[in-house]
Amino acid sequence: MTVPTTYTARAERSGDWWAVSIDDVAGGIHTQGRTVREARRMAADAIAAVLDVPVDTVNVDLVIEGTSAELKQLRTAREAARQAARDEGEALTDAVAALLHTGMSQRDAGDILDLSHQRISQLASAADRKPKRTRKLQGA
Repeated sequence: MTVPTTYTARAERSGDWWAVSIDDVAGGIHTQGRTVREARRMAADAIAAVLDVPVDTVNVDLVIEGTSAELKQLRTAREAARQAARDEGEALTDAVAALLHTGMSQRDAGDILDLSHQRISQLASAADRKPKRTRKLQGA
């Protein structure tokens, strides 16, 4: 299985169309599409045709001209939110393990963490599967 190669394409509105330029392939390729999805697909098709490779080996990073700073800021914020959610999940699993390690009931742990005892049971199972060397068993 071939890993797709990613190419950067720039797109900007031109009337009812998206005009697309791919500068890093064969001196430049230009195509267009009515929608962003179509523009990305047309760019991939054009790259594949020029390079004589299967289209499924081409991935297109479509940069929308005039909005790159805002989109980059959004991607950064979304990744930070995903990381925060992962961190919260890990901290919650560790907190459940720590509370239950003291001998507390799942119902009491649920009351403290504002979760159902069923959710505490799920998190306790996850904590049991977590490698012991990374689990932090600290007091609440």
